[in-house]
Amino acid sequence: AVTGGRDPVVAVIEGEGGLADYGVAWRPLHRLLRDFGLDCHLGEITDLSFGNGRVLFRGTPVDVVYRVFEVDQVVDHPEGLLLTERLLAAHEEGSVVVWTPLETEVYRQKACMTLLSDPRLGVRLSAEERELIDRVLPWTRSLGEPDLFDECVARRERLILKPNDAYSGRGIIAGWEVGEREWLRALRDGAETGAIVQERVVPRHEPVVDPVTGRVEPWEACWGLYYTPGGYAGGGCRFQKVGQVDIRALGPGTKTKVAGVFTYPDAAEGDGR
Repeated sequence: AVTGGRDPVVAVIEGEGGLADYGVAWRPLHRLLRDFGLDCHLGEITDLSFGNGRVLFRGTPVDVVYRVFEVDQVVDHPEGLLLTERLLAAHEEGSVVVWTPLETEVYRQKACMTLLSDPRLGVRLSAEERELIDRVLPWTRSLGEPDLFDECVARRERLILKPNDAYSGRGIIAGWEVGEREWLRALRDGAETGAIVQERVVPRHEPVVDPVTGRVEPWEACWGLYYTPGGYAGGGCRFQKVGQVDIRALGPGTKTKVAGVFTYPDAAEGDGR
């Protein structure tokens, strides 16, 4: 609707100063989109301007803004906040498409999982849906519940605390790795800043080829599968050696390895895994 049928001009947009920290992640995406023939640009929210009813990237009209900045990157910057408000208004008016809109930020809050896990919250689920959730989602509760505190203290060695809006292992406290005093402080801080507690999951061992030795050894894996409205869209996996406790996904000093997921045809004709 925006382009009239031609290929869109795309701008991959970070928050102000964001490319210094996250450019290493977005530059390959930028190159990939360009390799597919799209007129694609990479920059920050302050590279945008508005004129003649269009959103401009350094003076060039764009049709799609691929948003890779988060809410907290713009709310604390007056210029970035104003530009974001104008960008969202242009999206509503139909002069540009923002992919993805800020509403999606709601669903990355870990507290959303409590809506599925806690039957007291009144989410209407069928018996089959409840069975599925109980099978794949660990027991999850919000630290905003005052009657939960004593239970969390008593179950320290079976629980893990996770901030609502953090990622890549940031701010996570494993109850079985800390003492009672540190756990109590973490619970109090989490109740104030927003956090959940989850039942500890003991991962099964996966056979992994050690990239250094070439030997097959048992590692622990955290699988990530991605779905879009079109169905399965790929996956990834984080690995660490058995007994090597390192919750962080990425970052300096982490011992966690990252791997892709490959699909292959199964023995049954037409089946794929």
